[in-house]
Amino acid sequence: GDDSDDVAFSDRTSHSNYTQILHQEVKVSRSQRQLAQYGISDEMAYQGDKVIPSLMRLLEKHFYTSTVSKAGSATTPRQMGGYQAFITDNKISGATLAQSQFENAVKAAYTDGGSGPWVAGCHPDNLQKVKNFYDSSNFLRVDRTEGTVGMVIERVLTPYGSVDLLLDRWAKTAQIPLIDPKHAGFLTYYPFTQEPLAKGGDYDLSEVVGEFTLCVRQDKAHAMLTNVS
Repeated sequence: GDDSDDVAFSDRTSHSNYTQILHQEVKVSRSQRQLAQYGISDEMAYQGDKVIPSLMRLLEKHFYTSTVSKAGSATTPRQMGGYQAFITDNKISGATLAQSQFENAVKAAYTDGGSGPWVAGCHPDNLQKVKNFYDSSNFLRVDRTEGTVGMVIERVLTPYGSVDLLLDRWAKTAQIPLIDPKHAGFLTYYPFTQEPLAKGGDYDLSEVVGEFTLCVRQDKAHAMLTNVS
């Protein structure tokens, strides 16, 4: 006949991030737009299309380099936070990077509730180091008829889950983030759009502008190798 005991509970909290505006002007002279060019029907649209990959690379760089999110002001642009603004736990030192350290980072994320598969954004130097963990006679067997030697590692299987290796020239040499894509991703607040601007002379002017942010939840489901050397 005992009364029911109270159930323990936790207040629900959520992370936040600011959106970041990416912008670039496109300027084309009147004479250039009048030229007939093979494969290019509109020079303004063509130049606008060339801008978007450049802005996408800038967004990718911010993922790796932005440590905090900023609201912005009249003199400072608004800035989204990258992965470093969210991964505050499960940081494993990667000094003299070894297989045990790499797997310890995966274990830390798994122990705190992550399930993977994780994605590890690797600078070319770090991808080579990870490759060297497994690129040995113990793992690689080459048939006598094979004329190609070497191994390209795209996924690492650990006791705690798998990790997809992502080669990225913008990744930092001193860090390797292990991101669970189920709990992280980019949000398009406003897609890239090319809009005309007021003329100021013998040319046409437009801008390509878009607004994006990084969303991360379950911060302990991710991990990061720091001080990688």
